[in-house]
Amino acid sequence: MLFRGFNFQDRSSQHHKPKQSQFYVETNCIVYLFEQFLPKLHFNDVSSVQFECYPNAELAYQPVIMDGLLPVTIPYNVSDFYDLSDLEKKKRHLT
Repeated sequence: MLFRGFNFQDRSSQHHKPKQSQFYVETNCIVYLFEQFLPKLHFNDVSSVQFECYPNAELAYQPVIMDGLLPVTIPYNVSDFYDLSDLEKKKRHLT
């Protein structure tokens, strides 16, 4: 499978659809800029990775690949993201 890239999802129970959509759009615009510099990658069973951001998540389970999508749960407080400037958001997603 041709690897199509990464995306981020806000899974915090504090935020509703408009905020979650804002996070998705802003983070994926940043990620897309850097994905352009990746070579074409091929994997047997993964075509994309979805980072699901929960404020108090634990990395204790094995993700299940479905239709080429590899979900990865990461502990990240998305509320902090909304308080950053545009430049700070870009820097945060690079690290």
